[in-house]
Amino acid sequence: MRAFAELVISLCDLCEAEGRLLQESIFVTVRRLGLLLLGLLFGAAALALLLAALYAFLSSFLSAQAVLAILGSACALIALFLLWLARCLDTAARGKTKTENSCEAKNAPPQGVQTPTCK
Repeated sequence: MRAFAELVISLCDLCEAEGRLLQESIFVTVRRLGLLLLGLLFGAAALALLLAALYAFLSSFLSAQAVLAILGSACALIALFLLWLARCLDTAARGKTKTENSCEAKNAPPQGVQTPTCK
């Protein structure tokens, strides 16, 4: 009976410690998310101000339509680059290269059959 009581007490201590760790992790995650959102907000504001300044500068040399086309194209290229970069970083974080992913997709074995991965 004493061993059972010690087991229950140890289990309660473990639950308490895990609860404190979870609370601390949640606090750190929320703080990081808040800082990330503030950074994104200020980054978007900075980009908008820079684009407005560039528009004002270029509009003295070109027509308004040409300036908007140039700035829209530049923003689209930057967005495509950032999306490509995010995809590459995600793939690298999983530890596989793009060629390994496509190779595995082409040569996927039937379900339940294990084969070595292609390189």
